[in-house]
Amino acid sequence: MVYEYSGYLKAILSAPDEAQRDQTDHIAFGPDDLAHWTTTDLPAFTEWLRIPVSRSRTDHAVELKGKFEDVRRIDYLASDEPTYWVPLGTLGVRDDRFPIDLNRFPILEITCRCTSQNARLACAWAYPGGLAFDAMHSTQQWRTIARKIQHNGFPAQLDALILRLYSTVRATESAEIREVRFRAMTPREADACEHDAARLECSAPPPRAEVLDEFVPLGVFVDAQMAQQLAQTMGISVSEYWQLLFEDVVRHHQNCVAIENAERFTREDWKEMHAAALEYGVRFVPLYGMPLADDPALLRDTVDELVRANADVPGLLAWGISTEPREQDLPKLLQVRDLVYKADPRHPFVITTRNPGKLGLLAPHFAAVGVNHFHSRNSWGVQEVVETHLNLSRGQQFWVVAPGFVWGSGAPEWSTCPELRLMVNSAFAAGGRGFFTYLFHNVPIWIGGSCQRTLTGPFLTFSDLWQELDQRMERINAMAPLILGARPEPIPEGAYTMTLRSEEKAQLPNGVPLTTASRLRGDGYNLFFLVSHDIRGMASINLSINPDFVEHLEIYDLSDFIQDRRWERMPLDRHLEMFPGQAHVFLIAPPDTCRHFRDVVAHRLMEDDRRQLAINMRLARQYSIDVSPVEEFLEEPRGGDTLEKLSLTDWARDRLLDLIYENPEISDARSRIIEVSAALCACDGALCRLHSLGKTERARELGLKVLPIARELAHMRLELRHGRGKLVLDQTRGLSVRALELVNEIRAQT
Repeated sequence: MVYEYSGYLKAILSAPDEAQRDQTDHIAFGPDDLAHWTTTDLPAFTEWLRIPVSRSRTDHAVELKGKFEDVRRIDYLASDEPTYWVPLGTLGVRDDRFPIDLNRFPILEITCRCTSQNARLACAWAYPGGLAFDAMHSTQQWRTIARKIQHNGFPAQLDALILRLYSTVRATESAEIREVRFRAMTPREADACEHDAARLECSAPPPRAEVLDEFVPLGVFVDAQMAQQLAQTMGISVSEYWQLLFEDVVRHHQNCVAIENAERFTREDWKEMHAAALEYGVRFVPLYGMPLADDPALLRDTVDELVRANADVPGLLAWGISTEPREQDLPKLLQVRDLVYKADPRHPFVITTRNPGKLGLLAPHFAAVGVNHFHSRNSWGVQEVVETHLNLSRGQQFWVVAPGFVWGSGAPEWSTCPELRLMVNSAFAAGGRGFFTYLFHNVPIWIGGSCQRTLTGPFLTFSDLWQELDQRMERINAMAPLILGARPEPIPEGAYTMTLRSEEKAQLPNGVPLTTASRLRGDGYNLFFLVSHDIRGMASINLSINPDFVEHLEIYDLSDFIQDRRWERMPLDRHLEMFPGQAHVFLIAPPDTCRHFRDVVAHRLMEDDRRQLAINMRLARQYSIDVSPVEEFLEEPRGGDTLEKLSLTDWARDRLLDLIYENPEISDARSRIIEVSAALCACDGALCRLHSLGKTERARELGLKVLPIARELAHMRLELRHGRGKLVLDQTRGLSVRALELVNEIRAQT
């Protein structure tokens, strides 16, 4: 029997002491127990559904078998990233030994082996407010794999354990599990962990980054390699691609872009990306697939090449790693972190992970941490995830990365607009200080890409989620200074009363309330978040604030102010009709403080409006539109108080839009471009469907007919920006017809 460590233990100990291990207190689940576990996984995951699975008792173990033959999507997914699995776990099992007290039994041991050629094993465990998972060393030799699943006292308990058998090919795969054991640490393990904890505590904490006290990142993930591929696919330069991308980001009220695989940038690529980001006032976070090498010299050279040379570039927000951090890589991650700070002491080093269970170990060492919440149909879980993990970090910011993509496997499922709205609102209501959506763009899956849907698709067009983010980000950006200055605190008992009523078609999981109320407390003010968790119907609410709670204070609805630009004191009793996933944010503070933050929010709105105005002014000048009234306002805003200036900014924004749409060269050409874009989106969706049916060659053949239309559309968008709308209008007359005919041709194949 091979006995080996995984995860954190692998980083601090060379080999286990089996004699000591056998003497520890433990809870063991043998073959008889495992035979009663279920083949059910968490409902937030869908990849395991519809795969035939069986479990059977053997002489000394339980065999788990999955029949993956009919999963056609496996054929075009990366073999080194197994996606489909069958589970064996404790969900739905009545066992008095659960939940497991991890303060007593922090070590998880699994004795298992794979019994087919392509089988891969992993395990996942649920705890209050989160989920962790880890791949196991999958061989056909019996082995016991031990890992520490509690770090720095987190989590305190384990509610469920799920073993997963993965496959990378369409075949029947199997594995045997002999025992699952939770045990106490051996003296040797306890000493090693204590020594390492002392070492980590002595290491320098992440230095405070001023930028994270001033800026709430609201943005999207992009992929540097994809940008290069898509520019080529669309027949435009990489520089033009970045121009279209950053303009679109600003038009949707976002301020940040996280760039995966930034090591793919050449010096010229970096220059072009930076120029576009600077032009549109967007910050960026380069994420590198940085080698975590054992060679210190190689690490230094890598950091010097990637970081030091670009440390003074304006618009840079932070540095980060694009690969999923592993527990055993923590020493190397800290080496990289320290080298990055030595090369660039002004910008923070950040990490993101799909595995929040690691944060007890990793989070204290980084200036900002992010959790990728890529779970289908689990928008309600975001608030709990943030609340559970927020205080694990000694850093300044906690980010949520929400899904705006569908992987080649078909998961996560495409979120609805109410689901995304709820994720945004819940993240900040719980104390989050940043929000990203993954992924902005994708290479078409029918020509070798890995995603079948993203926010703007393969041709930078649009989606319903991308439009939804427009309004959400405008509101959060306006409130950013208040969010940065506040921390979650309990709401005083008796501060309010509330009666609720939902529609019959309300969609809420068991145990999820119709609404949640939360409080962020700042210096002399409170933010009160009221969030509707119903993602299908309206929530009818009667809210009554206790006068004693707000004595000498005033209440304003910041959500209404941002939307309507009217500053009106809120009464203590108010009726609200909240649409799915909506949030109201109330400012509660003394009158002078309220007026101060009124002006802060108003100035943030005006700054955002001016960014939109600047883009539209450039367009208007290309068409020699008389914009002198708007120019005069921009040069020297008229008006007295802040609200009057805000009203004038609204007027300037609306007036400029009127002037633009009164010009037929612009308005008619834009209408045609939207028609073609919609048809291209439909083509891409139909091709993805054809591809998922296993008709990959036919999808590629038809896709080759789509690409010329996409290229023509990209050039027309650029022509429109450069003042040649009349030419665009002439060119698009037949393009939308061709695109619609192609949609029908593709759909006929499905």
